[in-house]
Amino acid sequence: MNYKELIGKTVFDLTKDAAIIERITKVNPSDKEKVAKYKKDCHPIGKAEGIEELAEFLNNRELCKAAKKLRDELWADFNRRASEANKKGLIID
Repeated sequence: MNYKELIGKTVFDLTKDAAIIERITKVNPSDKEKVAKYKKDCHPIGKAEGIEELAEFLNNRELCKAAKKLRDELWADFNRRASEANKKGLIID
């Protein structure tokens, strides 16, 4: 599986099992408002980590590998942007 296929996806897109979804996201899938809020507000890194947790729970090695790759790419991008902002003085320690 190509990790790029997971961009923008959440646990909700990959399983319909309510118990698994709630265990990972702490959101009951029947609560449409909370599901919409999760999908809108959850950071992409958090979404990737949720998918990784789902993959580990299901023992799906291919999905786990793709989710880890996505998570690593997102963290690398985040760190690159933070470093650039720090150099410009936009981040003060």
